Amino acid sequence: MYPCCFRLEGNGQVEEGQGKLAVEEDGLLIIPSRGLPTSIPFSVLSGYEPPDPAGGSYGLTLRTPDLRLSLTEFGRQAGEASAAIRKAWQAAAQVGLFLAGMKGLGPFTGTFHWAGGKSRGEAILYPSLLLLFLEEGGVLAWPLRLWQEVRFDPSQYTVTIATLGGSLSCGQLAHRSEEFCRCAESALSDLKAQLVGLLRITLPDLSPTALLPLATILWQEMALPQNRIERALWDRLLVSFQSEERSPYLEALMKLSIPDQAWWGIAPVPAFREGDNPLTWLSVRLRASGTTGGPDPGDLLALEVVSVEEGYATYLFRLPPSAAAQDWIRQLHLTWPLVGFHREIISQPKSAIPNEKVFDWQTAFRCLPILRRMRENFLGKAAHLGSEEWKSQIETIRKNKRG
Repeated sequence: MYPCCFRLEGNGQVEEGQGKLAVEEDGLLIIPSRGLPTSIPFSVLSGYEPPDPAGGSYGLTLRTPDLRLSLTEFGRQAGEASAAIRKAWQAAAQVGLFLAGMKGLGPFTGTFHWAGGKSRGEAILYPSLLLLFLEEGGVLAWPLRLWQEVRFDPSQYTVTIATLGGSLSCGQLAHRSEEFCRCAESALSDLKAQLVGLLRITLPDLSPTALLPLATILWQEMALPQNRIERALWDRLLVSFQSEERSPYLEALMKLSIPDQAWWGIAPVPAFREGDNPLTWLSVRLRASGTTGGPDPGDLLALEVVSVEEGYATYLFRLPPSAAAQDWIRQLHLTWPLVGFHREIISQPKSAIPNEKVFDWQTAFRCLPILRRMRENFLGKAAHLGSEEWKSQIETIRKNKRG
């Protein structure tokens, strides 16, 4: 318990007074001298400003999407309270975002630079992404699928991770720079080998010489684009998806697509999802004018999650303007599999998404901003209820979009 003064602003109201701050396992509890306590779960916390004694500030400021909480008059306990909040928030984010027992490497404490930002913090390396817990609060994520190269500069003792969207520089790692570099290189190598293994299972008779270029494209594009591989190989990939139930829908989906604007995807199953089978999907850019016609920019993407065992459906998304569409598709192919193609995360109101024991969706939204854009661009789904009904659902979604 930390005695303090508080000021709570939000929803058009202001509450202030004296009381105590309790830092609990799943959030903060403000206990006023008079009145009822106020609970702030870590899952909704979006910002945190620690004390700045050098600048004359000894208070804390915390923010949620709806509230701003200012805490002052801690006396000599300001630093202790700040450290307790950061430690508990970090622990809650780790447990909430990943299956309990899934081991991460770290933490590696240092100074981190990225495009538009710099912060002290702690990095923890998981099999699928690097999580960076900032000293001033908040969590950032760098999925390993975005990584291109890991470099170590022995003269500066810094590690630089080159990614598709820029780079992350990690320094002042307290004599652990080389260890961090080895761990990062190993994680990157393991994930690439895992993708090669998945392709080898799908195409067992393909030689290593033919397999490696495919794996390189898969790594760069997050899925295999139809326009970058040979027709015979593309047909073989589609055959790997065939089943008595799915075949009519996949064939119809290809007929609705713009020529050479389809993607075949495969990714490891996340640790928090049950099952050993990899995640697989087919996505196509639909003709804006229907099933016939010439070249067409197409502003709809249809995605079929093939690896699910029930609830078969085709998910439709609005694409951004042409210049940004390809990058958006690549981000979708990266991020939705990363959270196990969980359907509720794109189709349900945030208040209806259950915070499961193994996954905290609010933390995921903070770490992976593309999830918010996926929700904004999601138009609806066409369930597998018969070919004609399925086509009717797609056309209804088209009309509603135009309307």
